[in-house]
Amino acid sequence: MLNDILLAIGITTVIIGIFITVREKSSEQSYNNQNNYSEIEQLHHEISYSLKNILNDSLNQIELKTEHAIQSIELKVAALKHESEENKESTRTKNKLITKHKDIYDLYTEGLSPREIAIKLNRGVGEVETIVSLLKLERDK
Repeated sequence: MLNDILLAIGITTVIIGIFITVREKSSEQSYNNQNNYSEIEQLHHEISYSLKNILNDSLNQIELKTEHAIQSIELKVAALKHESEENKESTRTKNKLITKHKDIYDLYTEGLSPREIAIKLNRGVGEVETIVSLLKLERDK
C-alpha cells in the first residue's frame, strides 16, 4: 500500500517536471505549448484517476484486514470465556468432592494409604480407593 502511494507521488512529480519543461519551451513554440498543455492535463487526469483507484483498493484491503482481526479477537475472547467457565466448574466439582469426603481427603493428605483410611473410618477399601482416585484426578487438572 505504501509502495503504491509512493509510486503515485513519484509519477505525479515526473509529470510536474514534464509540465515545467514544456512550459519553459512554450515561449518558443506557443502552438506546441497548447498541445503539450492538453497532453499534460490529460496525463494529470489519468494519474489522478489511477491514484484514487490505488488508494481505494488500499483502503478496502485495510478494512478487510481490520474485520478479520476483529473476528479473530472475538473468537479468542469467546474461547477464553469458555475456558474460564470450565475452570470455574472444575473448581466447583473439586470443592464439592473435597467437602463431601473431607475425612478421607484429610487422612489421604496426611499420607495414609487407602486401606488404612478404610479401616480407620470403617468404610470399604474400594470406596476409599475410588474417592482417592477422584481426588487425584481433580488435583491433577
